[in-house]
Amino acid sequence: EICACLVGSEMCIRDRSKACMKCHNYQDLAAASAAQKVALNPHDSHAGQLRCTLCHKEHEQSVLYCRQCHKNAEDKRFDMAVP
Repeated sequence: EICACLVGSEMCIRDRSKACMKCHNYQDLAAASAAQKVALNPHDSHAGQLRCTLCHKEHEQSVLYCRQCHKNAEDKRFDMAVP
């Protein structure tokens, strides 16, 4: 699906995570998340380097992809805001 606001841009025709990595470095993101002293670092996942768009959404509410498997609502380690 092509986003109307991105028509003609490189993001429309290539993997959006690759487009994100043009400006963002995954290791830098992991370091920044670690510096925030969050309980779990979503950018340093046991599942490896995940696609940015699994959590970060352009035209809808972003989500914490980890909750796809870690569904226990009482586990507060996964209570974090996703920009």
